[in-house]
Amino acid sequence: MVFGMVPLIFATGAGAVSVMSELIDALREQRYLSSVQPLQDDRLLSLRAHLAERDIKAMLDASIMVGGLQHGIICAESRSPRRVWRQEDVNFICSAADIIALVMESSARLQAEGELYRQFYYDRFTGLPNRSRLQMQLGELIQQRENSQARDKRPIGCMMLSLEGLANINELYGRDSGDQLIRLLGERLAKLARNGAMVARHADNRFAMLLLDEDELSISQRTDALCDQLRQPLLLQEQQRFLRLSTGLSIYPHDTIHADALLEHAELALQLSRNDPAGNWVRFRPEMND
Repeated sequence: MVFGMVPLIFATGAGAVSVMSELIDALREQRYLSSVQPLQDDRLLSLRAHLAERDIKAMLDASIMVGGLQHGIICAESRSPRRVWRQEDVNFICSAADIIALVMESSARLQAEGELYRQFYYDRFTGLPNRSRLQMQLGELIQQRENSQARDKRPIGCMMLSLEGLANINELYGRDSGDQLIRLLGERLAKLARNGAMVARHADNRFAMLLLDEDELSISQRTDALCDQLRQPLLLQEQQRFLRLSTGLSIYPHDTIHADALLEHAELALQLSRNDPAGNWVRFRPEMND
């Protein structure tokens, strides 16, 4: 990047520090470094070959400081003989370094905030949203429908499923096999999701999927299809493993208009589905609360 006759170069990272030790030390003592005879400047000893090769006659550097630490250097070099750095040149280079530092600091802050968000709202093991993120998403979807001027009452299905016999799998094949089976099931669910629906890991062996369709019949039919697909075996350690799943379904707004209650209803239906010898999924009914 060139401003007039002044090209700017950037040097960051451990590699830059190792070859510019004198320059780094000098910039630790002051905000900037100005040199009109860089080939005779002891502060630029390690850069003499670079400067001579490019016929650099003058050099002006400033540190890029982030959080009180030096993260890089912005350097203006001139091939003009007897170049004198004016105060406005110094101010410009220092301001440019400050702008770069601000961008780096903002980027680091956003990255840190993103990592905290992932830790709080996503399951580390499967990479899927966790229960907290599921509750947030479900609450937002319900609120959008409740606040809609057109009173948008398109239903939201909450399908809860549990991988049964996980303890037996861990005992027979090892905990790693059980963990891998959970991960594979999560991946399969994520691939089956559609229409922007969310899949989340609700608990150790339980997952939830939000079903967004035009009516309750469509949601029920979609649940049928999903259960058939999920019963297909998974390939684990080069062997096919058939899954035993229990599944419960609750639907907004028929069952409730509250996100927490919708999840509780789906979980209650799941518990009752465990009593079905055929392994059929169960739709929540109000009398189940009795």
